[in-house]
Amino acid sequence: MYTNTTQYLRSLASDLIHGCRRTAADGTVIYTPDGTASYDGLWLRDFSYMVEYAGFAIPDQDIVNCIRYAVRHRRADGWMPDRVTTDGLAVYAAGIAAAPVGEANLDNTPFLIFTVDSLSRRMDPETFLPLFTEWEADLEQGLFLLPLEEHGLVYNDVQTPHSPYGFTDTIGKTARFTWNPCSTGVPAV
Repeated sequence: MYTNTTQYLRSLASDLIHGCRRTAADGTVIYTPDGTASYDGLWLRDFSYMVEYAGFAIPDQDIVNCIRYAVRHRRADGWMPDRVTTDGLAVYAAGIAAAPVGEANLDNTPFLIFTVDSLSRRMDPETFLPLFTEWEADLEQGLFLLPLEEHGLVYNDVQTPHSPYGFTDTIGKTARFTWNPCSTGVPAV
């Protein structure tokens, strides 16, 4: 049962999510992170949160298409983008495309995997399995590219700072992370 407040918040969230919609040059409906579609791109991290917490407002097919959009724009080595603009420009690190902050973000692939997981929880397994099969090798490749230290934790080397998760994502950081790419949950520094 929803209270009036919960119903209001769900309605507001739906309106905000609907306001995030933009259509990419290839016809893919993407979701921007701002509620007004003024950002020109699909940010994997923000989209992951939208699907997890307000996914009721996003059709399954749009989620599938956004995942495909991200996977199509991965780097040749398999690294997933931070964001993909409506014209198809893939950007891998925080900051403006012409002046990235350090190396490519370490959380790009993990957040795409969180989105895939959220999608799997809302779809019939028989319908989801072919999609997972389509994406599995690309997601696995993206995970295996993450730099790990001797204990298997994601490591952000001082000589090659990346911009990891956080509201300070425009600052190149270095550290040993307390998460493993084979575990679940949001990474923490």
